[in-house]
Amino acid sequence: MFHFLPFLTFYIIANVCVLHQIYGFIVFISTSILCFKWFKQTLLLFVCSMFLCFSFYFKFESNQRYSVLNALRYETQATFTGVIVSMKESYFRLLDSNGFYLTVFYRAKDDFSFFPGDYVQVSGSYRFPDFPRNPGQFDSFFYSFIHKRCGSLTLESILLGTEAPWFSIYRVSHMLQLQLSSLYQRTLPSPYDSMLMALIFGESGTALSKELKSLFKDAGLLHALVVSGSQVSLVLSMVAVLLKYLGVYRFYQFSVIIPMSIFFYVLTGGGESVLRAILMANCTLFIKYVLRYRTSPLHIMCFTFLVMLCFDPFIIFKLGAILSFLATFSLVFLVDEVKEKFPRRMPVFCKDLLSMSLSPWLMTTPVLMVYSHVFSLGALISNVLVLFAIEWLVLIGFVATLVGFLVYPVAYYMMYTCLLLMQWIIAVSGWVSSFDWATIYLNPFFQSFGCMALVFFVLYLFYSSLQRYLYHVVGGLAVSLMVYTCFFPVQVTFLDIGQGDSTFIRYRGGSMLIDTGPKYIKGLGKTDQKVLIPFLRSQGVNTLDYLMVTHFDLDHSAHIRSLVEEVGVKRFVHNGSLAEYEELEYFLRDNDVDVQHLCEGDTLRNRQFELSFLQDCESSYKSKNNRSLVMKFHAFDTSILLTGDIEEDTEYSLIEQYGESLRSTFLKVAHHGSKTSSMQSFLSSVNPEYSIISCGLGNVYGHPNPRVLERVKGYSKVLRTDVEGAICLSLFKWFYRVGVFKDSIRYRF
Repeated sequence: MFHFLPFLTFYIIANVCVLHQIYGFIVFISTSILCFKWFKQTLLLFVCSMFLCFSFYFKFESNQRYSVLNALRYETQATFTGVIVSMKESYFRLLDSNGFYLTVFYRAKDDFSFFPGDYVQVSGSYRFPDFPRNPGQFDSFFYSFIHKRCGSLTLESILLGTEAPWFSIYRVSHMLQLQLSSLYQRTLPSPYDSMLMALIFGESGTALSKELKSLFKDAGLLHALVVSGSQVSLVLSMVAVLLKYLGVYRFYQFSVIIPMSIFFYVLTGGGESVLRAILMANCTLFIKYVLRYRTSPLHIMCFTFLVMLCFDPFIIFKLGAILSFLATFSLVFLVDEVKEKFPRRMPVFCKDLLSMSLSPWLMTTPVLMVYSHVFSLGALISNVLVLFAIEWLVLIGFVATLVGFLVYPVAYYMMYTCLLLMQWIIAVSGWVSSFDWATIYLNPFFQSFGCMALVFFVLYLFYSSLQRYLYHVVGGLAVSLMVYTCFFPVQVTFLDIGQGDSTFIRYRGGSMLIDTGPKYIKGLGKTDQKVLIPFLRSQGVNTLDYLMVTHFDLDHSAHIRSLVEEVGVKRFVHNGSLAEYEELEYFLRDNDVDVQHLCEGDTLRNRQFELSFLQDCESSYKSKNNRSLVMKFHAFDTSILLTGDIEEDTEYSLIEQYGESLRSTFLKVAHHGSKTSSMQSFLSSVNPEYSIISCGLGNVYGHPNPRVLERVKGYSKVLRTDVEGAICLSLFKWFYRVGVFKDSIRYRF
């Protein structure tokens, strides 16, 4: 284990120093003392030198990337010059002069004769990577920062440059992808042709259907469709065996595999796991055949990591690289430890299969729990059932591909063997994904809870001496679970959903969502896929206990169907207008959703909250807005008045009926701050400490109305989703806490 210390020390310092300079300095000093104690001055000098070099290099690279992105931040029309590196039906990827990748979208009817490898100048409508405005939303800017992406461009004009070389590896790779795709289409039915292409050469060269991707994702097998290190190792091993059979040995074998590795990397579209596997394979061959020296896999891994770190210091933030190294480490060091825990009478084949599936799952699951808020039992079962099927599929498919270019009839029959294996993989994926427990989404507490439990279990496999601490760990986890349960706050989040409304309430043992927002957010896309579902998954919501719709305008109810299908809903609460939407009513009942109409006098109660409905049961208003649900939410000593889109008529009615009982700590301002609502007497009756306005950034309606905004500011502090992003409230027994998501974002560069 001491040989592993330099790599581990450097990895910890790099991560922590980047995130928090003070903590990084403390870790640096402490690890330096340990190194001095165990390895004396030589290793201490090495660690110090590496620390300083990496710090300067990381700072330099950060400044360079930030300056490139910052120069483009406010551009709407832009021109880029670079080389086309890959191309699909509706877009191509351009590598510009700064080393950043640009995605260029074009219309299918546009006819231009440009191919990968061409130097071009493109102009058009530019879109800068988005900053997240809600918890769980994809951080496009940070992703672009660490992956050197500079956004997207909608093509308006393109010019061919004069610097096009006579040979380009990008062009050769593209032509070979077309030939491979043609071969698979002739021998396999759809979608198996695309699936085989993705399994062997990666998804970048083919177009997989959304249904197939979704199926593999639910079963925990999505990694198989992106060329991983294991697939690269299999292919390179086959090439090495073939060269050995042909009489090519040692240095000559190495000189053949290196250029083939580079070409294979470009052909598959690259990726951290592919690069890691190629570097490790070539390092092993170089040390074995050129230097004629034997070394351990651990030293090869450390050297590979340092090489990748030199090329890209942000590799420590890339999920693909982290998972690839963890999976490789588990296959090298953890498989034997896991195998020893199985009964001795178990067949060797079963031990090998289970240990090779369980080891990577144990090492990678804690990371996926942190990054994706997901605990996937289905991934473990799927990998046990299809692990060897995928390996045999890659082997047979690669051989059949080579044979197909020479003797097509022989390849035709080999492809049908691949077809049977793919049908088995799809059948297993469908079976596993049908279970509700296959994928479990976790809230932040259970992320930490599960990670600690899994990490201790992995350490226990390595060090049996930790068994004496087992009861301490179990007891500590049990106590933390009890404390969490007792002091769990009620969490209320007003989502930045664009020009619409959506409020999420999380309480002990359940959750509710009030309104689903509009169908689209300008410049972002579908609201459910970009905001709602990612947010609910980040909060650990596997099924919504309540879905409430204040009224059926599309800016409040556009995604009822998608939430029922993708997340699941137990109870649906409406304002009494559901009968006007027969298709939706039948849909809810067909999906076993309990439909309820709640109004004045109805109350939902829980140990932590009380939700009272205030609007009339039989509303005489013709306006949909005035028929909105009006609710008063009580949690401990805090109250929130939720008003939907009510207008002045309903506000008068509420004042007459409830008077001072409307007084609340927080007011959800009606109708996005429109001039039709929030009159003086209503604000005086509610008298809130905070008023929250949900409206879209730069909306065409001019919400909130300037006069309404001034009136509201006269009674309370104002928080707006178009300014602050999502607004998060934490309601405790003795106090409450107000936070805005925009202030909570800390970009780690």
